[in-house]
Amino acid sequence: MNHATQARLPYVLTLMLALCLPAAGAPIPAFLDVPGNPFMALPSADGSVLFVTVQMPREQPNELYVFRRNGGRFDQAETVRVDGLPAGLALTPDGETLVIADGDRYAEIATDSLSGSTPSVSYLNAGSDSALIEVVTSADGKYAFFSNESRSTIDVVRLRPQLSLVSSIGVERAPVGLDRSPDDRYLYATSELSSSGIGACGNGMPAGRLSVIDVSLAHANPRLALIASARAGCDPVRVAGSPDGRVLWVTVRGANRLAAFDAAKLRTTPPKALIASLEVGQAPVGLLACADGEHVVVANSNRFNPNATSSTLTVVDAKAFLSGATVQTLTLDTGAFPREITESTANGEIYVTNFASDTVEVIPAGMLGRY
Repeated sequence: MNHATQARLPYVLTLMLALCLPAAGAPIPAFLDVPGNPFMALPSADGSVLFVTVQMPREQPNELYVFRRNGGRFDQAETVRVDGLPAGLALTPDGETLVIADGDRYAEIATDSLSGSTPSVSYLNAGSDSALIEVVTSADGKYAFFSNESRSTIDVVRLRPQLSLVSSIGVERAPVGLDRSPDDRYLYATSELSSSGIGACGNGMPAGRLSVIDVSLAHANPRLALIASARAGCDPVRVAGSPDGRVLWVTVRGANRLAAFDAAKLRTTPPKALIASLEVGQAPVGLLACADGEHVVVANSNRFNPNATSSTLTVVDAKAFLSGATVQTLTLDTGAFPREITESTANGEIYVTNFASDTVEVIPAGMLGRY
């Protein structure tokens, strides 16, 4: 295995509770306040809308917050009550449907209904023992794939003409992270634990897995859809493919590491798929493989430190990492428990949900050193 090394650059951001970016000067992050714990912030393709799932304090209904772009800032525009526990989000490629991993139910909203008085929200019960975490849609917009953490399945749901469960594919224990290949042929999933094996991690639990699902078999023959898997370290929680589909990046929360896997080898010779791993911050969760192919951003959640009031992102030079060269990383400050990271190439921004700070952090892409 080729181990990349880390050299941390000193880089301290001034945190400002602002809702818009300054017109001049060095780029700084802006913050959008929400009344609860934001799980994920997903921009529309054109960058004009930002959808945020918010898990509210007890006995208050959970919500979807919709922010709309107004010049150089986002303004909170609509709030939609969500009956379950909203977590991951995905948009169909045509932008017409927003899909929500909603705890114990699959949910979808017609995006053109959000500005009206009665948003069109549809639900399909996933079962009371379900815990849906992440969701991705197929390239044709007909299907959605959900990670069901408590059932250890990847659930395939038909979106149109109405929500219907197609199949549930069994994977290793506690699946959470999901991504699909650019050609729509494969789905990749992380499972925090293996169902068998001796304890290999500090907590005495077996290491987790990175699995490959054949999308065509997921529809036609789900029993054969799981085609390969590889050990992925202690508590792998997110997976993100490179823009060209050749590399799979994984946050390994229990080992405080970022790992890279060869996607082709994962399908053919899984034991040889690991390319390299790199130490990052505490309990990494959120993950972004930037669209430019040059940077990978990791959210160091530090979620198991009850006194943490802030944390960090680690920005990694992807090409140096994969070549085996010494990696110069950039560290950016965030709020508490940064959970998910998304990107808008239209706006030149990335979005970080600070789950324990009740904010969405808007970071200009220039701060990643790309421009």
